[in-house]
Amino acid sequence: HEYIQENLNKCDLKIMNEDYSGAITNARSLIETILLYIREELTVNKDKKFNGDLPSLYKEVSKELNLSIDKNKTIDDSVKKIISGFFSIIQGIAELSNILGDRHGKIKKYKIENHHAILIVNASKTFTEFIFSSYEKQKKLRKSLVKWKRKLRERLREVWGKVMEK
Repeated sequence: HEYIQENLNKCDLKIMNEDYSGAITNARSLIETILLYIREELTVNKDKKFNGDLPSLYKEVSKELNLSIDKNKTIDDSVKKIISGFFSIIQGIAELSNILGDRHGKIKKYKIENHHAILIVNASKTFTEFIFSSYEKQKKLRKSLVKWKRKLRERLREVWGKVMEK
């Protein structure tokens, strides 16, 4: 998690130095990197190239993490509303980073304010913490499932072997 912390520190430092467009760029980069990492780890479209569409990447990853709110019956409706808000947050950050971020050359038509930069950075912090925690939980569940399947196969072989002996 060293990379995450480093990027979060960069965001905060850029806000302190009044480099708001830089803070927005770092916030978006953090989200993008975390989502790409999770996609790679979960082998979701591993060979698929990222085309820069952050909302689509989030949809892919959230589906793989069982965070698709329309099909998931285990998540409370109130929590589903909050999770669905993440899509709007990701969409907004992607759009703002294209308009205001310092990764593209442009003539700025809108000056980002301190409180907006703080909002964007804190939203990205909350999102990345949530999505990474969800990933870690799913990773543990998948490992448990693999162990359970392995034990089941061993037990079935054992039982089948006894049946075949008779």
